[in-house]
This record gives sequence, structure tokens and C-alpha cells, in this order.
Amino acid sequence: MCSSALANFFIDKAKEECIIMSNLKLQKLMFIGYGWTLALIDKDLTETEGLAAWPCSSVNLSPNEMLW
Repeated sequence: MCSSALANFFIDKAKEECIIMSNLKLQKLMFIGYGWTLALIDKDLTETEGLAAWPCSSVNLSPNEMLW
């Protein structure tokens, strides 16, 4: 699963549940999902795109650019 597919999953789920999804919330959910998957099944969820930890948040530009 690429990072844009993961982002789309979270965005679609938020729409179904009528939850407002900010770009920061999306980044946090992706970082958590990435970490859980890596820890539990030792698989890179984003197919080597990975996520970077920045001082205030995690960053993956692909999904962030989709929201703009």
C-alpha cells in the first residue's frame, strides 16, 4: 500500500464517520499506522516511502500535498 492509498483510506473513513480530518490529524494517523504495522508484522506499510519524524509532527509530503 502506498502512502496515498493509506491517506485515502483515513480520509474516506473520516467522511463515513462525519469526522473532520485536518492535514495534521491525517499525518498523525499515518505515522501511528506505519509504526503499528512495522512493529506488529514487520512490514513497511508505505512501500519504502517511509515517514520522517520532525520536531512538531511526522512528515510525508505525498498525502499532505493531496489536501492542498
